[in-house]
Order: sequence, then structure tokens, then C-alpha cells
Amino acid sequence: MDNSGDQLFEGLGLGLAITKQVIEQHKGHLDVVSTPGKGSTFTMWLNVGKDNDEPHKESGTTV
Repeated sequence: MDNSGDQLFEGLGLGLAITKQVIEQHKGHLDVVSTPGKGSTFTMWLNVGKDNDEPHKESGTTV
């Protein structure tokens, strides 16, 4: 790990891959729109209710 303080966040980089896998296991999908220097918007689409075949937009967050 880098202790120089230059990086705000450190990790293994697995969070987004795990998130995508879990969403797809629930028959949803994850959209990502990224703009260099401005951030990224992650939109999670999930099926709502047991009879729905079409994913429903659940949330979107810009980071």
C-alpha cells in the first residue's frame, strides 16, 4: 500500500466487477457513462416484482 497520501482511495478493484455480477444474477444490468475530468454515472437496472421480465431503472449516481 502507498502511504504517501497521494491516493484518496485504494483497493483491489473488485467492487464494480462484483456489483455487475450480482446485478446480472438478478436479471438486471449496469450502465456506465464516464466523462474524463468530470466523473462517471452508474445506473443500475433491476427487475421489480417476480412477474417483470424487463429491467427497471433503480438508481443513478455520479461519482
